[in-house]
Amino acid sequence: MAGTKLKFLAGVNKMYRLILIVVLFSSPQSIAQHTKNIEKTPFTFYSLRSATNFATKIEKSTEDIIFQMIFKQLPEYNLSFKKSNYETALNNIEKSSNSCLRNIIKTSEREKSFLFSKPQTLFLGLRLYYNPHLPLSKIQEIKDLPLQKVFDIDNKLTIGIEKGRAYGSKLTEQLDSLPNANKFFKVGSDGQNLMIYMLLKGRFDMMFEYPEVMNYKRKQMSSNDQLYSASLPNMEPLIFGRIACSKSESSKKLLSKIDRVLTNIYKSEEYKIAHLELVKDKNQVIFNQLYNNFLDGLENNK
Repeated sequence: MAGTKLKFLAGVNKMYRLILIVVLFSSPQSIAQHTKNIEKTPFTFYSLRSATNFATKIEKSTEDIIFQMIFKQLPEYNLSFKKSNYETALNNIEKSSNSCLRNIIKTSEREKSFLFSKPQTLFLGLRLYYNPHLPLSKIQEIKDLPLQKVFDIDNKLTIGIEKGRAYGSKLTEQLDSLPNANKFFKVGSDGQNLMIYMLLKGRFDMMFEYPEVMNYKRKQMSSNDQLYSASLPNMEPLIFGRIACSKSESSKKLLSKIDRVLTNIYKSEEYKIAHLELVKDKNQVIFNQLYNNFLDGLENNK
């Protein structure tokens, strides 16, 4: 009888010890410590802008806001950020297995070397912006003409081009056909900022840019210069910025997660407002229609 009691007490004692261990490891502190110790997958994200803007008080662009929405849903990744131009970033990504570039246009050529997410950001099509110091009569003369005809009228005009940037196949063909004497090339991590600054200062006569980007950059520069622009024939009305990553299994897993996040936020008010804040009033009706068409396309492809 005594032996049976001792065995019973020993069993109870062992059970209490097990319960204590479970309680200790289930406490919030223990769980937090355990979560900290989980090894996160490292990934480097390149950006044309300071990639940590979403964590600062610096005014955020559309892309910053949307990337922050994605970033919050990737707790299992240890993301680092680097500022770079297109060419350098794409060269580095091609040599790496765990790196990506934010907000880039997908082309058939780039698809040979990189994996792409679903659309991250939506932009109204590129417009041709003119140097504000050009005589208005000259702008009115060349406005709305095909690019080649613009230079047929005045072969001394120059157009600013950001090297390594994708302008779309149709526009790239037109730019390639122009004599080098009519082109001003810019390379560098601040290429986009400098291009707009140089246009405003009259270093060249025209450049292509997205309306939202031009509005955002001019706001940053506190520019009040009158700026004229035109939409050239056969330009795509809506352009998609995507996340491009190295071709690797780890990138496939990351992009699969990013695509799920994007699918969930497309219809959110926050996603839509992030775009509309930099679309001027007269273009908001156009953007809303194109945005709704984009959503309809998603539904039809289900």
